[in-house]
Amino acid sequence: MTIDTDLTELAYPLTWAEISCPCCGFGILDVRLHAALTVLDELLPSRYIVTSLTRCSHHNAEVGGRPDSRHLYGLAVDLKPRGVNLYRLISAALTTPCFEAGGIGLYPALGSIHLDIRPHPARWGKIGSNPLDFRTIWKLTWPDKAMPDRIDLESPSPGPPSPASL
Repeated sequence: MTIDTDLTELAYPLTWAEISCPCCGFGILDVRLHAALTVLDELLPSRYIVTSLTRCSHHNAEVGGRPDSRHLYGLAVDLKPRGVNLYRLISAALTTPCFEAGGIGLYPALGSIHLDIRPHPARWGKIGSNPLDFRTIWKLTWPDKAMPDRIDLESPSPGPPSPASL
């Protein structure tokens, strides 16, 4: 089996449509991101859908992605919950080691989250077009739910991932 021909044989099966850019078909998936998705799927089996993984620079600009987005390198994924609420999905992501140690963005107005495997923790979010602190978004979205103990509130770092982090 080769990873580029039969993605359904992987521990967390993905289709090429889920991995590739919707405008041009370019696709790349870092094996560390795939491993993290496999762990997340063990915590929350089939409870989310991939809405964006790889983006070409043109599509990334169209959707308002950062010019240095990790989506350009197959290091990031956007997910929507399926059959569970957004709180359950974000809670599972916050306990998945690669995502806990990497980037987590919360977008409650879109009903989605962003996860990436950057080399340091970062948390952020947005409601509508307004970027807000992760803690603020959490309190607005789930005023009755305590935030997890280990939340690093550093915002996304500027600049593309370094070759050493790829």
